[in-house]
Amino acid sequence: MLDCAAEVDEAVMEKYLAGEELSQSEMLAGLKKAVSARTCVPILCASAYNTVGTQLVLDAIIDFLPSPDHKPVIKAGRPGNNEAVELKVGKGDPLSALVFKTRIDPHAGRLSYIRIFTGTMKPDQPILNATTGNVLKAHNLLQVSGREQTIVAEAAEGDIICIAKHDDLSTNDTLCAPGNPVIIPPTEFPPPTIQMAIHAVNKADEEKMGIHLHKIEMEDPTLTIRRDPETNEAIIMGMGELHLDTVVYHLKHYARIEVEMTLPKVAYRETVTAHAEGMHRHKKQSGGRGQFGEVHLKVDPLPPGSGFEFVNEVVGGVIPTKFIPAVEKGVHESLQKGILAGYPVVDVRATVFYGKDHPVDSSEAAFKIAGAICFRTVAREAKPILLEPVTLATIEVPEEYMGDTMSDVSSRRGKVLGMDSIKAGRSSKHTFLFRKCSAIQSICAPSLVAGVHSGWNLITMPRSPLN
Repeated sequence: MLDCAAEVDEAVMEKYLAGEELSQSEMLAGLKKAVSARTCVPILCASAYNTVGTQLVLDAIIDFLPSPDHKPVIKAGRPGNNEAVELKVGKGDPLSALVFKTRIDPHAGRLSYIRIFTGTMKPDQPILNATTGNVLKAHNLLQVSGREQTIVAEAAEGDIICIAKHDDLSTNDTLCAPGNPVIIPPTEFPPPTIQMAIHAVNKADEEKMGIHLHKIEMEDPTLTIRRDPETNEAIIMGMGELHLDTVVYHLKHYARIEVEMTLPKVAYRETVTAHAEGMHRHKKQSGGRGQFGEVHLKVDPLPPGSGFEFVNEVVGGVIPTKFIPAVEKGVHESLQKGILAGYPVVDVRATVFYGKDHPVDSSEAAFKIAGAICFRTVAREAKPILLEPVTLATIEVPEEYMGDTMSDVSSRRGKVLGMDSIKAGRSSKHTFLFRKCSAIQSICAPSLVAGVHSGWNLITMPRSPLN
């Protein structure tokens, strides 16, 4: 702490080097400058749930964090073209404010917490939401202190106020004067590092669970809720296992919904790796008009990401042109049903090159069935394989844990693509590890990898292609 205070204040540095004892006010002043310069970050231990250390946090905010007076110029931009704009505090500039928090109150509805950077805000004043382009009016401006809400007649620069029941406001929205539209740079939140499937124990609570999850997502920008279109599972993504456990606790104790978290189902794919060809004749006679269709197909693999191609190489009219779309439709149906384990087939070309029809019994239905069965039969001879999603992850760890992390990556069928040493903080060094591993192994990787090096890790895992 003394080092941090001395580095940004010359007077403190002189006394520190001379061996003189620093007063508490000098230390606080030096630390405040260090925090403002972002060369020092205070770490405090507190528990709001148990009301332990909250006063210490409030005192630290007053002692260490800069007030609006210490940042007279705020950099912003214009909507649309992002033209640079400087907002000057205390110079009579028009209103500019940022929605920094959203909370859903069971009685008051949506509460939007706003910090005013420049100008003033009054009740029923026209306000432009520069992020969405909508104009709104706040009938009441509230100052919130715990559970108490006090209506104020005006809010000025540096004030934090609350607006109730404006559903079109979201966290990171910029509010400004209609005649002076500006966009204040939003707070950047880290991407999720872990995902789990969540479902209600009682199926009747599924809809209720979805409603409450949506409310929690509005309050927490680091939480993402989505519905997997393939597995139809509700997926919650957050910053770690404890983060998701907090969501489950909220649902159980406040919404009274019993829920369970499980590993998400992995969306596998199937493809072929070799050329194959064959035929199928669909013939059915049950009295009266029957069904007849004969289809010859060639199946070939395509490069990853190519999708599906259907090629018509029929010549001489051996299959009437009007039945070719029915053959393609049958092949499409077989693609969705899979050839190995029922997963969709990708990156494959199906070529119809020959066939036969009957002048009376042939129909679109007959050729559709013939095309579907022929594709499944031929694809099974084209050396089909199962494709598993992979994750491209970046792991940042202290240098002393690099060996243990490398072993953990290898145990998850991961491949280290590269390493780079960087300097973090004053002296410690971290190493970036780039790994590529299967989705099933990486879903719960953040919690497992944390155990390898006592939680000193930073993991980023964007979505990656199939392998």
